[in-house]
Amino acid sequence: MSAAIFDVAVQKTVRSGGRCFELDVSFKTEAQRTVIYGPSGAGKSLTLQAIAGLLRPEQGRIAFQGQALFDASQGLNLPSRERAFGYLFQDYALFPYLNVRQNIAFGLQPRSWLNPRPAQDDAEVQRWLQAFELEAVAGQRPHELSGGQRQRTALARALVNKPRALLLDEPFAALDPDLRGRMRDELQALLDRIKIPMLMITHDPEDLARFGEASLLISAGGIQP
Repeated sequence: MSAAIFDVAVQKTVRSGGRCFELDVSFKTEAQRTVIYGPSGAGKSLTLQAIAGLLRPEQGRIAFQGQALFDASQGLNLPSRERAFGYLFQDYALFPYLNVRQNIAFGLQPRSWLNPRPAQDDAEVQRWLQAFELEAVAGQRPHELSGGQRQRTALARALVNKPRALLLDEPFAALDPDLRGRMRDELQALLDRIKIPMLMITHDPEDLARFGEASLLISAGGIQP
C-alpha cells in the first residue's frame, strides 16, 4: 500500500486577545487534490500553516508521502524551506516594493530578506512569466496590477522552485466574482499540466465542487466525520 500523500495529526492551542482556540486535526488523504472546507474561524489556515512549517504544533505528527516533516515525540520539525511546498497566501503576500519579476524571483535561493535576488534573466522566472502571461507587467509593482495578475504572480512565486506540492489558502477569496471562474479554469489547467499534489482550504462551495477530489470538513478546530 502506498503512503498517504498527507498524513496529519496535530494539536495546537492558540491564545489571542484573551481568547483560546484549540486546534486538534487528524486526517489522511491519498488524493492528488484535497480540499479542506468549513466556516471562517474553523482552523483551516492554522492547519495549512502547520503543514507548511509556518506554525509549530505542540503535539502530533505531519508526514508527506511517507516522509516525516514534524514529529513532536521525536523533536523533529523540518523548516518550511526544507519541506519544499509552494504556498499561496490568501492575500497573496506580495512584496509591495518589488516588481512582478522580483516577487517571482524571491521564491529562489539564496538571498536575504533585505536583499532579494533580482534574477532578471533566470530561466525559471522567465518560464513562469510566460506561462502566466505576465511578461508585459514584469516591471510593475503589485499596486499597479489587477486582482488576477496579483494572483498569477503569487502562484508563479510559489511554483518557481518546483515544489513537491501546492498549498492554497482561500486562493479565490480576494478576487471579484466575475474573475473567480476564469482563475479556477486557469488553476485546473495548471494542475493538469504540472501534476503535483494540491491541498486547498476554502469556505466556497464552488471551490469544493471543482477541486475536491477528496474533501474534509473542519469545524471548531477539528475534522468532522
